[in-house]
Amino acid sequence: MKILVIGSATIDLIFRGSIFRQRRLKNRLSLAYGGKYTVEELYQFFGGGAANASISLKRQGHEVWLWAKIATDTFGKMIYQNLHQEKVNLELVDRQLEKSPLSAILLDEEGYRTIINYRSSADQLNFTKKVAKMLGNFDWLALFSLPYWPKKEKLAVLRRAKASGLKIFLSLHGNEYRKGLKWLKDYFSLCDILDLNIYELATVLKKKPEVIEPAKENFAKILGIPIVLVTHDQKGSYFYSPTLSFWQSPLKAKRVDTTGAGDAFSAGFLGKYLKTGNPKKAMAFAAQNAKAEIEVLGAQTGLLYDQ
Repeated sequence: MKILVIGSATIDLIFRGSIFRQRRLKNRLSLAYGGKYTVEELYQFFGGGAANASISLKRQGHEVWLWAKIATDTFGKMIYQNLHQEKVNLELVDRQLEKSPLSAILLDEEGYRTIINYRSSADQLNFTKKVAKMLGNFDWLALFSLPYWPKKEKLAVLRRAKASGLKIFLSLHGNEYRKGLKWLKDYFSLCDILDLNIYELATVLKKKPEVIEPAKENFAKILGIPIVLVTHDQKGSYFYSPTLSFWQSPLKAKRVDTTGAGDAFSAGFLGKYLKTGNPKKAMAFAAQNAKAEIEVLGAQTGLLYDQ
């Protein structure tokens, strides 16, 4: 398949140390104003939802084009070179970005993390004539987040893609799901596959996560979307279509770093499903891809090959 992936490409700086476990209180990281904290390890990796998904889909054998903003600063040059080495097509990449997006990931030894994110102006994509002309050449459009790209502009791209015959995969940002079902209906009406977690689903439905019974309801029917994927932390994941729903059991994994695990699951499912048309094989591969990612540091390090 020929897939256009839209979203961000970033640098992830991982600060790993025991201090973050020591400062954990009631599932919150508590750092004092004026405090100085020393970590044992520092790592630099590549990240960003669209970059992660692009590399995963390419490693699964698809033709992948990335539409994102990548700066020409030192970090941006590294990001661009990494994607180039992974053979992602970068013809639509916009290099007019002043500073690269950056994530500082505060990670303890048990794999629990807090993320401080600088997005720059990477969300503000320009729907140029070149992009519009190219849309008809793709089979699928996969949108990963970009929460600060205005809804009107985002929908214009999705509607043009739909009119050009593309199928659409959506993995929106948590802040967008919090705006509720009425606000999201414009997106859902264009969507062929929706990916979200149980907490995001709860905000869409205005329910508490603990009262949702994913094994008893069909959220493809409820949301009016052909395929809905719902991940539920260590409890596994669920596939829904109007005629089929099932649970994918979780795979035992040694938690090292969960950064990028959601992207690995999403791209793992999409890539395998487009190759096989088999949702059970796709969900199984998605779980394997996420497991491989969780067991290593970095959002792209463990992404599986599936040629």
